[in-house]
Order: sequence, then structure tokens, then C-alpha cells
Amino acid sequence: MLATRFADVVVNMVLYGSKARGDAREDSDIDVLLVVSDAAAHLKRPVRQLAHELAATSYALPSIVAYTEAEWTRLGRLGSPFRAAVERDGVPVL
Repeated sequence: MLATRFADVVVNMVLYGSKARGDAREDSDIDVLLVVSDAAAHLKRPVRQLAHELAATSYALPSIVAYTEAEWTRLGRLGSPFRAAVERDGVPVL
């Protein structure tokens, strides 16, 4: 639903963390990265909010992080350990 509703805004959606690695426990949260188009930077908060609302129907607590394409690119240039971990362990959802 999130990908459909914001198809023109969400550029990438990745499941990362323990669920993606396969070592999640019963109480593990669901880590999701959203990359939105630079032109839609103002929609980062509404996209995250909708994702949280959708996740409310799940038994796992969502942890949703959103970046614009430019922010995500900048993290790559800076050698961000977070970005490296997402790229290494992440499972593309979109």
C-alpha cells in the first residue's frame, strides 16, 4: 500500500537490520529505509507516518528512516557505516 500510494515519491524501500539478516528475535523491531525523490523532500514525514500507521497492524514495532536521494547519496560519499550496513544486509522491498 505504501509503495502504491507514494509510487511517484518513494524511490527505494529496504528492509534492513535483524529481520533482513535473519537473526531477529520475537521482540525485534522492523527496520525500514525509505529513500524519497529530492523533489518530494517535504513528504518524508507523511510517508513515514503512513508507514507507521500501516505497521500498527503488525505485531512488530516499526523503525522507519527516510532520506532524500541527495541525502542518501551524501551518506555514501561520506562512507557512512549505516549506509554500508543497509547495503550489505538490506533486502529491497521496492
